[in-house]
Amino acid sequence: MTGKNIAWSGISLFVPETWEIGRTGNKYLLFVRDGRSVMELKWNKIKGRFDARKQIRRLGAGFSKKLNRKLVPHDLPPTWHKALDAFEVFGFKWTDSIMQGRGALLYCPECRSATLIQFITPKGKPLPAAASEILDTFSDHRDDGFCDWALYDIYAFLPAAFVLLKYRFEAGFFELWFKMGSMQLKLYRWGPAAVLLKTQVLNQFAQLHMGLKSEADDGVESQTKTFIEWSCRTRPQTGFGRLSSFFFKPPQKRSRIWHVPETNKILGAVLEDHKVVYPEQLADVCDGYGSK
Repeated sequence: MTGKNIAWSGISLFVPETWEIGRTGNKYLLFVRDGRSVMELKWNKIKGRFDARKQIRRLGAGFSKKLNRKLVPHDLPPTWHKALDAFEVFGFKWTDSIMQGRGALLYCPECRSATLIQFITPKGKPLPAAASEILDTFSDHRDDGFCDWALYDIYAFLPAAFVLLKYRFEAGFFELWFKMGSMQLKLYRWGPAAVLLKTQVLNQFAQLHMGLKSEADDGVESQTKTFIEWSCRTRPQTGFGRLSSFFFKPPQKRSRIWHVPETNKILGAVLEDHKVVYPEQLADVCDGYGSK
């Protein structure tokens, strides 16, 4: 189908261009059109034996209890089964006084993920015309050990071992924070760059927003008008953290900030670890991170 790609915490799919993100969670997405909910997804990894009824109750609890909607088993359209033939599929529906929903619980034995997908319409109205096409594009894992991320106007291609800790989407500023073992990764996006860089250069912006030291060449390893990369180890200024840093190496931070004139954005990435962070590690992250 033609549309926009959405990828978040392991799942990916295409949705119509007119659909927007209404709400996000670490493993949750709600899509809206013209201010009305049209599709909802929740997913989780399964530990132990998969029980469809238990997972429907668990994943559906967020909306079924709150809005007094009882999920009941329901056969799915043949086109849904065809689109979802790689999964174990369990259909359901619900109806209240003004709205109705129809959806499916998907279970992938390979990656052991369970995903609840439901389409929401006013009572008596048909399902979205694109429902089967959307389901046909749905995936809950890659086979190469990596994970796609694509939301709003940013995208990233990261090792699947990076776990999302927290995120922030605000007007003009996005932040994603990941962890993989002892390593932490932060991705930033600012815009519009033309406004933000109107009265300052990129170096000054990096000092203000990413902790670049103002001293000349302090840790800077590469710099142009549109690109700066630097590395440093920072000791805590007060308390026990400062004392312990004299006995243990403080974390190394390797950072990069760059201006993307084509999309009018400023992007940033920071890798932090108590071990050595090599330039190639940051380069791999930045090569897969961009804006639209």
